[in-house]
Order: sequence, then structure tokens, then C-alpha cells
Amino acid sequence: MKLLQQYQRCDSDRSALTISTLVMVSVAAFAFSPGITIASELTTVVVSGDAVPGIPEELVFEAAISGAVPTISRNGIVALVLSTDENSRGTWTFDSATGGPLSLFGLTGDPVAGPPDELQFTSLQIYAIDNQAALSFRSSLGMGSGSAGVALGAKNALAAVAYQGEDAPGFEPLNFNGSMSHPALSPSGDLVFSGRVSSMRGAWYQAQGSSLDVLLGPNLPAPGLPPGNTIAEVNDEGVNNIPINAHGTAAVYVQLTVGGDVTFDDDLAIYKGTPGALEIAIRKGTPVAGLPRSGRIDEFVPRFSLNDDGDMAVWVVADENHTGIVSLENNILGLLAAEGDVAPGMDAGEVFESNSGSPFAIPIISTSGETYFSSLVSPGSGSATGFGIWKGTVSTGPSIIARDGDPVDPLLPAVVIGAINIDNYVVAPEGSVIFQATLSGKGVDGSNNLALLRHDPSDGLSVVAREGDLLEVRAGDFRMIDGFEFSTLSNGLDGRPSSVCATAFVFRLTFDDESSGVFLLDLRDCITDFNGDGLTNGADLATLLSVWGSDSPIGDLNGDGIVDGGDLATLLANWGLCDS
Repeated sequence: MKLLQQYQRCDSDRSALTISTLVMVSVAAFAFSPGITIASELTTVVVSGDAVPGIPEELVFEAAISGAVPTISRNGIVALVLSTDENSRGTWTFDSATGGPLSLFGLTGDPVAGPPDELQFTSLQIYAIDNQAALSFRSSLGMGSGSAGVALGAKNALAAVAYQGEDAPGFEPLNFNGSMSHPALSPSGDLVFSGRVSSMRGAWYQAQGSSLDVLLGPNLPAPGLPPGNTIAEVNDEGVNNIPINAHGTAAVYVQLTVGGDVTFDDDLAIYKGTPGALEIAIRKGTPVAGLPRSGRIDEFVPRFSLNDDGDMAVWVVADENHTGIVSLENNILGLLAAEGDVAPGMDAGEVFESNSGSPFAIPIISTSGETYFSSLVSPGSGSATGFGIWKGTVSTGPSIIARDGDPVDPLLPAVVIGAINIDNYVVAPEGSVIFQATLSGKGVDGSNNLALLRHDPSDGLSVVAREGDLLEVRAGDFRMIDGFEFSTLSNGLDGRPSSVCATAFVFRLTFDDESSGVFLLDLRDCITDFNGDGLTNGADLATLLSVWGSDSPIGDLNGDGIVDGGDLATLLANWGLCDS
């Protein structure tokens, strides 16, 4: 990656002023004021007009890189759905650890192993990717009139896991009747999804290398309750609410059948575990100190966050629609924030907004067990007047990370956050928070007021990309940013689509000429720590040697266009613990 780059600046009337000074670029990308060319640590994965790898014909990717938002595995493998200029649609992967190249995974029309023999993809909806570059899909599997299904596999080895009309394990002879959720995938390849049998929804689980097994479903015994109590239905509704962590532990929201030991006061629960080893993690009716009104959980917002320790962050509803953010830390449930609580770090008198009934966004739990959440704030019971993002644990309470009015970047001292899009944020395993915001301040107008911002635990806020700025997507090819898109509300830990891993953030940019592309932002503290483990050691040396003699942006540490002895000297000089 280039550390020294020359930039060009435009003054307020857009006339060019060339700056001959070389500027040191940080790991994060940076943008300046309107009309400035971005000098950036972004890596271009693919951009409109690039040649299509893996297809013999002379095709290029279409003007708008369309398809699903890109997702990234824990070890940095990017998966993305793309279309060509002749409407050929497929899936490609890109290894961020080595800087590529883009590699074809599969195309619509490719065969899918498993009965019946005529199965093939007629659409591709990539969902998750594991550390072996196996992908999980919810797709249309062409069988005459078409059929919904779930598929999993590596390149040239795709197999149907379940599809409409197939016997549903645990419910034979009943069949899957469609309406399957996207399948979440652990780093080692364990898979979980929900689907319908008859009119009711259940959840299924496939451990890596094993057959499909029912996890929870209608009329099946309710684990952890006395015999005779059953599950009424899995409350997934096809919106991808079942996470799975590195140990294969899944978390499933269910409705219990009222009767026996279950009443209407406790008929909702979140289970956690694997087939045959499930326990109730959180249940309706559980008292939580500090929750409004009755102080008991009445409902769960049906998407929650899970980490590898089994800790969870959940947005809950108390009676009369008052909500709060709770976390399950070491199997102990506690409250972080509730409507009407004083909002730390905000203006005097501002509280987590209680007028709209839904001030919070989906919370995210980190590797370390800290819960991150965003919220509107207001003075007492009035309308929302501010926005913020917080993190904390039950024992420490929440502390502010970013809020409206904060300066967005040392390079833009007169520009501040005007508003935070509270639903568009992610938390990287290394602690960075990346979010979408509206800017205000000097030189800001409707053409340049949207930005992607990063909050680094050590370095604070910086701009990743900004509407109206120019980006050099390939050598000499400058395009003006018009918008951005990324997989939101993810932590890179729960088997669902993620835009972050320990080393990188992947996102899509659109440009004012209607072209677009996919880009990576390096999140590492030091450039020689290729795998993001906090050390420069033998693993990083092996990565550098694997791209020796190439122009890989991963190994080209001094930006001279080739990976050689100069880069090796840089790596050896940084050997040991990274100090940023």
C-alpha cells in the first residue's frame, strides 16, 4: 500500500491549486473539503469497466456494479455478486490478505449437486462466507417453474442443503414449503437457517461435514422446560435473525406453546446452543433492574448480536412499548440503557428519546463483550434533538463514542457531524466503529454532506469516503463519489453478512457517472501486521513472500510498485508487537 501520495486541491471556486508537497497517509482513508482529490489507503477490489475474470468472452463488468452488498469472512475473503455487460450474473471472491486477484466462484446456470439432478442456480443471493471461502446462499434453484432453496459449498462444489418440496428433517413426511431465511455460516462451515413446514416456521442446523438436523420447530419439545412443553414456532419471519458463532453456537428466537408450564406472560424465549444442547438464554417476563414500567421483558426486537463467548446484545421491549438495550455477559443479564435514561456525553438534560417509542437501533456486541448501540436523544419527553453512538458493559455503563457536533476529521476542522444514521453502523473486531453521517459546517452543502466515518479507539474520528470527493479508482482514473452501501449492524462474529473483519472494511461506492465499485479499507494498526493479530511475525513474513516480485498492495509497503527487499526491510524493522 502506498504511504506517500501527492494530492491536488481545489479552492472554494473550484479552480485548481496544485500542491507539490508529499503527504503521509494514515491507515484510514481521508478526504478533504469539496473538490479535493482523495489520497487514500483504499484498495480497489473491482470497478465498473474492469475485465471479467474466469469467463472466456471479452466482457467487462457493467456500468453499475449491481448485486448483493459485498460480505467478508473472518480471515478477509470478500464475496460479491456482480453482473457483466451481457447480463451474465455470478459470484466472485477476493482475498484481501494477498490483495487479490478477483476469482470467479460460480455463475447463474451452474449445476447444484444433490437430488433432483436438474437443480441449478437461477438467481444468486450470497449470504455468508467461511474461512475456507465456502459460501452459503438462499437462491432460486431452477426446477421447471423454480424453487426456493439453501445451498452451501466451495468453488465448483456447490450442493443443495435444503429446497422447497424436500423432506424437512424432524418433520418427515412433511416438506419444506419455501420462505427460507438466508443461511448463517460459522468460520468452520457450520450452517443454520429457518424455513416453513406447513404454515409454521422452524430452524435447521448442519454441522460442517454432517447431515441436516432440526434445531427447533413447531410442536417439538421445548428444551430446558419440563416434558410436555413444546415450541409453537421460530420467530424468524425470514429476515435472517439466527446468528452462529465460531464454536457453532446458534441463537434462536421462539414462541413457546401456551399451556402446561407456559403462560402468556413468559411465552417468548431466545435459545442458545447446538442440536441436542440448547438452553434458554433470555425469556419473556424476566425482570431486569432499570427497565421502564414493570421492569420485565415483554418482547424482543427480533435481531440480536452474538459473540464467540456466547455473550449477547438484545433490544427489548417492556410493557407499554418502552424499550431498552440489555446484554447477556457470562450468562448474567443486565441493562445498559433505557428510554428516558440520561444519555452520557450529550447535552445537559438530554435523555435517550422516549417520544417515538423506538429511539434505539439494533445493538452489536464486540469480541471483548462490550455492547455498542446508537440512539436518538431528546430533552425530556420532547422530539429528538440529537444522535449518538455508545459502548459499554453492564458494570461500566455506556460511554459516548460519537455524537452530533463532533469534528469529523483533523483535516476538516470546520466540518462536524450534523446527524448520524443510527441504523447504518458496524463494529469491527478490533474496536473500530464505521457509520454513515450527514455533515454540516464550512463548505458543506447538498452535494457533499454525506460521509462514511470511522471511529478508531486510538485515533478518534476520520473520514473514510465522502459524497462529492474524487477517488482514484485505478491509476489515472478519477471518479466523483455519489453514494455508499455496506452490510450494516454487523460485528464480523455472528455468521451473518458482514462488512468487517479484524483487518478490513468492505463497501460499495457509486459515482456520479453512474458507475460503481467495491473497495477495502485497511483497519490494521500497523501495515506489516497482515493478519491483524497485533504482531508482525512469521505469518506476516510468509504473506509477504507469497506476493514477492508482484505489485500487490498488501506487500508493497513502500509504494514503489513492487514487493522486494525494501518491503522486507520494513517488515523486519517492525518485527514483534505492533505499536500502531
